[in-house]
Amino acid sequence: MTTMYIIRRCFFFYIFTSSFVYAQNDAMITTFINQYNCKIPIYTSSLCDSEIYSIFQDSVFEHFYWLEIVEKSTFSFKVKIGSASQYNSPIVNGWIEKKYCSVFLKSNREIKLFDNPDKKSSYKQFVLNDDIMANVIDVYLDGSKFIKVLFRIENTYYEGWIINYCGNIYNSCG
Repeated sequence: MTTMYIIRRCFFFYIFTSSFVYAQNDAMITTFINQYNCKIPIYTSSLCDSEIYSIFQDSVFEHFYWLEIVEKSTFSFKVKIGSASQYNSPIVNGWIEKKYCSVFLKSNREIKLFDNPDKKSSYKQFVLNDDIMANVIDVYLDGSKFIKVLFRIENTYYEGWIINYCGNIYNSCG
């Protein structure tokens, strides 16, 4: 074996394992952008007063983005943004308004809507008939993956903390 062959093999092994470890990070809070075919502004700070760039989710060509929430403020989240449809796209950082961040709540699963980001707190429990898109309004960044959501079922609004959600735009969580 040549030295170049060994170096190439080590390089590909490193790329494979580093992407696998990143994808398996269970402490990550991943959401998606809930708007399509319109400009989504990304800001330099949590004040959302200085736009650094914008992204455009295209439902025609199925170009969607994922968001990893790394910090929070009153009206926005600091996020890492990557393409859900193009695995090799660059990851960018910035602040996005909370109104653009959502997750899916899966049907035919037990949903526990906690009063606080704690499994020991009181909760409402129900099973959804259909998948529901819920807006993310807060996160608990302690590694527990608790997020606070707001959603509507039959003209009734629900708000609470959950840990059983799907942050994948394609709603393909297990």
